[in-house]
Amino acid sequence: MKTCLITSSYPYRGNARGVFIKTLEDNLKFLGVKIILVKPDEKYSDIINPDGIALSLKRNPTAWFQLIPCIFRLYIKAIKEGKKCDIIHGNWIISTIPCLILKKFYKKPTIVTIRGGDIYFVKGKGIFFYIFKYLLNSVDIVVCVGDRLYEELKKYRKDVEFITNGVPLNDFIPRNKIKMRNKLGLPIKSKLILYSGRLVEEKGVINLLNAFVEISKSIKDLKLVVNGEGDLISQIKRVISTNNLDDRFIYIPRLEHKKISYLMNACDVFVFPRIKEAGSNLLLEAASCGMPIIATDEGYIGEIIKKDNILLIDKDVKSLKNALLRVIQDKNLQKELSIKSRKNILEYSCSWRDNAQKYVKLYNKLLVLKDPMKVKSVIK
Repeated sequence: MKTCLITSSYPYRGNARGVFIKTLEDNLKFLGVKIILVKPDEKYSDIINPDGIALSLKRNPTAWFQLIPCIFRLYIKAIKEGKKCDIIHGNWIISTIPCLILKKFYKKPTIVTIRGGDIYFVKGKGIFFYIFKYLLNSVDIVVCVGDRLYEELKKYRKDVEFITNGVPLNDFIPRNKIKMRNKLGLPIKSKLILYSGRLVEEKGVINLLNAFVEISKSIKDLKLVVNGEGDLISQIKRVISTNNLDDRFIYIPRLEHKKISYLMNACDVFVFPRIKEAGSNLLLEAASCGMPIIATDEGYIGEIIKKDNILLIDKDVKSLKNALLRVIQDKNLQKELSIKSRKNILEYSCSWRDNAQKYVKLYNKLLVLKDPMKVKSVIK
């Protein structure tokens, strides 16, 4: 079986964005699927990834003139490679167009996974709603990765498959905090708050920044560790400098995926202050490391991460500040949340291998529908 895997997000040079696509690719290969990967060139990866498109257009509507050539190149490559494949598997809304072309003109079975983030770009936006609805109903199978996303997609299409993302249980495990701090060159005795993810408004990072500024006045050995890139970094640095907190702010733009596990284990609490989030692998990975988690009711909260296993907060500075004070000052609460996080993920028990097997079953289902006599299962 040969599958054309189309993606607008992929990890490059220590950038962990889209790393789950690489993980899925590797596990599909392990199961015997030959993968033809179609991804953007590295120099365009920040522009064309789902977050990047929405941000570029929000900043500057004329960004279409930069985006269109990037998208066009991706589509041409997808159609060229897809013609040679048995299955076309797109990821995110952006991939539905080449999937539609390959289905209509080359009779290729098509599957698209909607992973969130991009859905907020079309949600309730007039003509975009109808375009999205048409595209989703033009492919053979639509998959989503979360319960809330599932409910949202049901507005566009009646039949939607549900496959949650996997968790890399072998890499994201509890590790010795002191050893991890030494490995990463982080201060041994400080209390470390961790934020990891895109530095954009929807992720709630400004709420975290303002909460940190307030509580840093009363907790002198507290530091904020930020891992990620995005438009808000200049504003974040400006607020930090204005409040004379430069020596209490640690910025790590990019890390290899495995080293994010080291960073999580080096810190005292993981903060997930999202204002909008369909799903987040970082949340699952933090729980897998056994981190105490403070989070808003977004992403996989209530779906995979049980609400009584974290400290749940409202989407405002006061709620986040109070939660941080509770966790930072209460060692017993830290330990309790840590144990619950890890136990939660072990009970969830969905590896990327399981995830890939579910996709292979869908691939086989499509091949059976196309030609019952030729299909051969590749699941080991």
